[in-house]
Amino acid sequence: MGFVDELRALSEQVKRRLANVKSEEATKQALILPFFQVLGYDIYDPSEVQPEYVADFAKKKSNGTFEKVDYAVLRAGVPVMLVECKVAGSEPQDADGQLARYFNATTTVKVGVVTNGTRYRRFGSL
Repeated sequence: MGFVDELRALSEQVKRRLANVKSEEATKQALILPFFQVLGYDIYDPSEVQPEYVADFAKKKSNGTFEKVDYAVLRAGVPVMLVECKVAGSEPQDADGQLARYFNATTTVKVGVVTNGTRYRRFGSL
């Protein structure tokens, strides 16, 4: 199956799954990670796709935990893309500021994405 066919199949899966996706974690598992796979990423290899990525930008929240971006795509151990995920049905642009903080503080990152699993907003630098 070619790339276009895989995208079509994923689109049909998303339509079937969407009614059952009620949380951010379900959005990641049912909608976002399958898209990464279609793009050719090995979602099970943390040297390629790192979940809950903590980088230099991370600051401690009031509860003592570090702020994390949902996924970092790595190349040779260096983050090149950050992905912030929100629950399906939410407005991805509501997280633009959050993604911008991460994106601007991590100089190796050339692409930032915020998504709700059905809409993807991409930001980039040259």
